[in-house]
Amino acid sequence: GWCLIWRPQYKSQYAKVDAEGKLTQGDVAYQGKPKGNQRCDNCRVFVAPDGCNSVQGNVSPAGWCNIWRKA
Repeated sequence: GWCLIWRPQYKSQYAKVDAEGKLTQGDVAYQGKPKGNQRCDNCRVFVAPDGCNSVQGNVSPAGWCNIWRKA
């Protein structure tokens, strides 16, 4: 099976969660360009204009990562 928050095991062992419980962009394989319909600006954890409730730092509205969740 699979899920929307799948990460290779070696990544999850070394994930760097911050004080707010957010993961690094590297841990979620963040990309600055969209993957088809998977975009930050239509993800339910996106916070306009360039934030995310699950990922550290700024994200592009057109970006995406492997924890993308349909809004």
